[in-house]
Amino acid sequence: MTNRGGLLAMSRRHKRRSKLFDVHAARFVSEAAEFHHKLSGYLLALKPQDEQYKAILAVSEEVYRAVAVVSGATPPWAATPRSEASWSSNKAKGEEG
Repeated sequence: MTNRGGLLAMSRRHKRRSKLFDVHAARFVSEAAEFHHKLSGYLLALKPQDEQYKAILAVSEEVYRAVAVVSGATPPWAATPRSEASWSSNKAKGEEG
């Protein structure tokens, strides 16, 4: 609130959205994938039974969950490319791949 000549004026707040714009969601996914890649380096250096590993793994899992919620899709680092055999069998059935 600001004081203008003895009167208090309310400042306007911006309206919050329930979802990110597509461009912002794509940027979030990209930045989260980069962050996840950096976390993976720490996981490779630590023993899986130790507390630090478990803590970093928990962060990694939450990043995965957040990307899935924001994008509505499997995070890019978890998506598996289709194998040639899978593509060939679908093509033989008349499905596009």
